[in-house]
Amino acid sequence: MKINDKKKIALPNLCVIEVKQGKSDVFSNTIQVLKKLRIHETGFSKYAIGVSLLEPSIKHNNFKPILLKLNKIKAYANN
Repeated sequence: MKINDKKKIALPNLCVIEVKQGKSDVFSNTIQVLKKLRIHETGFSKYAIGVSLLEPSIKHNNFKPILLKLNKIKAYANN
């Protein structure tokens, strides 16, 4: 599959935070701050989501929950 390198998508109100930690390190400062801000963890492949946003020809069913969250964030940010 060839990925189209001409397309771009902007998500100006979105920030992806990737926290690297061990399984036993549940008390990291970053995690605690995010919990206080009611920002919940969601696991996804940044590459796969990027491809699904840029390539309409691929099936999106596997990515639908994350794509719906992104649409909610975009709609909330636009209000």
